[in-house]
Amino acid sequence: MMKIALLYGEKDFHGNDIRVTILDKNLRNTIYAKFIDKLRGLRVIWKGELQNPEIITVLWNFETKAISRR
Repeated sequence: MMKIALLYGEKDFHGNDIRVTILDKNLRNTIYAKFIDKLRGLRVIWKGELQNPEIITVLWNFETKAISRR
């Protein structure tokens, strides 16, 4: 799941870290589209480059999960 988030997630910067959150729009038209409900809101916080990420934490962003269900 973390690899899916790193490849398809919405990236933003938080200090020196990079946050990646999976949103519905990122998974549409991919092979993971059937897992949108399960992966929605997955957030990975990492440092470094995409080729060699140092993952700090993985969590569920429940606010994103709740907003997308409406």
